[in-house]
Amino acid sequence: MLEQYAIGYLIQDLSLSQTVHLTAYTGSTIFLTLALFSYALSNPTLGKNTSLPNIGEYAVGIYLVHFPLLYVLRGVARIFSLITGVDLTTTALWHLMLTPTVYVLSLGVYILLAKVNVIEIEGSHTPWFTRIRSQFGI
Repeated sequence: MLEQYAIGYLIQDLSLSQTVHLTAYTGSTIFLTLALFSYALSNPTLGKNTSLPNIGEYAVGIYLVHFPLLYVLRGVARIFSLITGVDLTTTALWHLMLTPTVYVLSLGVYILLAKVNVIEIEGSHTPWFTRIRSQFGI
C-alpha cells in the first residue's frame, strides 16, 4: 500500500480527490508472490479439509473464462453508466464485489460449458478438436 501511495500520490503529486491511482503490479509483487507460494509449499496440508482441493480442478477453466467475463461486466457497467449517468466502476461496492463476482461467475460458466459438452474439464478443453479428429480419423 505504501508503494502504491508513493507511486500515485507522492511522485505524481496528485491527491485522492483528483484520482484514485491503481497499478496492476508493483515492485513488491514478485516478493509477495514468492513469499505466498513458499508458505503454501511449506504447508502441504493447508486447505486440505476445505472445498479448495475440489475447486482446484477448475482452476485453468476459471482462469480462461475470467478474462472475457471481466470485459462483459465492464461493458455492462459502461452501458449502465450511459443509461443512468452513474459510473459503477468508481464505487467502493464495484471494487469490493468485482473479484468475488468474476470468480463465482467464471466457475459457473466453466461448469456450465462442461455440462453442455462444449469443453472437457479433464481433457483438452477443446473437445471439438477431438471430435473432428475422431470423425476424420486423424
